[in-house]
Amino acid sequence: MTNENSQFALSGQINKSACGYFKDRTCSSFLTSYELFRDSIKEELSVSGFYYILLNNGFRRYSDFYYINNCETCHECIPIRIPVKDFELSKSQRAVWRKNQDLEIKLLKNCTDADGSNLYVSDEKCALFRDYDAYHNGAEKDYAKMTLAESAENLNQLVSGYSDVWNMEYRLDGRLVGVGVLDFAEDAVSGRKALSSNYFYYETTDEIRKRSVGVFSVLKEIELCRLEGIDYYYLGLYLPGCRKMSYKANYKPFELFLEGRWINL
Repeated sequence: MTNENSQFALSGQINKSACGYFKDRTCSSFLTSYELFRDSIKEELSVSGFYYILLNNGFRRYSDFYYINNCETCHECIPIRIPVKDFELSKSQRAVWRKNQDLEIKLLKNCTDADGSNLYVSDEKCALFRDYDAYHNGAEKDYAKMTLAESAENLNQLVSGYSDVWNMEYRLDGRLVGVGVLDFAEDAVSGRKALSSNYFYYETTDEIRKRSVGVFSVLKEIELCRLEGIDYYYLGLYLPGCRKMSYKANYKPFELFLEGRWINL
């Protein structure tokens, strides 16, 4: 695994589980962590610098684990990123941008407030996350809507395990209608920065869904990258054969991580 400044082999393990995108398939992922890296090599590298290199090599983060899918017979999961300086809004994206200018946006870079409360796992965010999950997964067999405590536990897994997790809040007339969970990473040697869209959950009422607030969140996060001097915006996994994930090709130009390198498309 390489970037401009580092070359190292990763220690980790293979994890197999049911595929989250295709119900008849099994997913095989390689998992690693900063602790495993630190114990296996003497190179001085911060957690943020470590994550920057992993993002540049197609990895994603969940809690304090970093993973990349490497299924033997399926290659649908393709890491995708946007070169921020080259991104251009499409006609439909401009319409979504205009439609949502009345939303109040707030960026949180610290998860705790003065009294120690967790701003990333607040009661209103747990309620929003629970309802979002029920809307998207409620039709599954034996589904049981989460309690607020269970929602807090699941949400905490998304926002913990890494020190540079940000939240971008979206409010309409003071009401929380969307939250972006973002990972910031920086290579201290080169000074280059990256932002990864880890998750976005939102209010699923007709009023908010008609706004295409998910599209708007991507546009706002790309704008944030420009404001913060961030070179690449990592949009997660692009799956051309999965309707829920193929939309990511709508943000152009983009790059795909194929056969160990990023390809401009």
